Amino acid sequence: MLSFSGQNYTTSAFGLSQQADFLISKLGYPDKQEQIDTLRRLADLGSCSPKQICAIEDLLNNVDSDLIASACFTLGALKAESSVPKIASKLNSADMDIVEAACWALGHMDCEQEEVVKVLQMEEPRAKAAAVSALKGMSKAENCVSAVAQLVGTSSAAVRKAAVELLQSFGSETILGVKPVISGFLADESSGVVAAAAMALGGLRTSATAFDVSALEALLNKSGEDKSFQMLSAAGVVAKPPPALRKSACAAAAALGMLGDAATSSVPRLAECLGSRDWELRLEALKALGALGKPAAH
Repeated sequence: MLSFSGQNYTTSAFGLSQQADFLISKLGYPDKQEQIDTLRRLADLGSCSPKQICAIEDLLNNVDSDLIASACFTLGALKAESSVPKIASKLNSADMDIVEAACWALGHMDCEQEEVVKVLQMEEPRAKAAAVSALKGMSKAENCVSAVAQLVGTSSAAVRKAAVELLQSFGSETILGVKPVISGFLADESSGVVAAAAMALGGLRTSATAFDVSALEALLNKSGEDKSFQMLSAAGVVAKPPPALRKSACAAAAALGMLGDAATSSVPRLAECLGSRDWELRLEALKALGALGKPAAH
């Protein structure tokens, strides 16, 4: 059942093309929220004809940023490859909602990776985070590992989180190539940066060396915590990052658990953490010991 301007329309008897035509006709309605809702419903259809795609694409020329962002999202969801050039042009927008939507659309379609990478050079953290998230869905994202590794040292918690998640998805061989860069951040003054670096090194898995393990163990004694997010978190703007992205010691424990057999020698140090006064560190140490399996039981 679709509802527009107070009227209900039953679409169960409509074919996919008829539903799309029906929805496209509603894009001309003057109510912006109704247009946005229509775009969301079009995205849910999964596919549209070239003519219908063109009608959605026309909204990229609109002056309203919300409509442009919604159109980018819908075109991406519909995998409208013919619209890729126009979507890519929106990466230069000053409106971050539009940049985020354009990044998502291109990532979803696995197109214009080079253009998405350019967004990593922008000053705005939201743009960087959106670009990193878009790269997660791209088939050649590993080619950008050097640029992503540098983001582990950024001041934005959201960007660091996105960078760590992408690095961990690459696999140990790819991370080995940027290990010197990531390891360098372990000495950073920011606890958030140190935590992100430790978690990124966790992506080494069993490829970690004794030196890597030793460097992570040394962090178990650190009591620092990144609190840069607190005001935004209190205001409900952003979620509180997990302990492993806030606290160096928690990150080290989590990372050691990820290293598997390479970190079996760390079991005694992790066991010591179970007596910490910090409950979050105790929890991370317990999870790490569980991940290490049989050696931890002994």
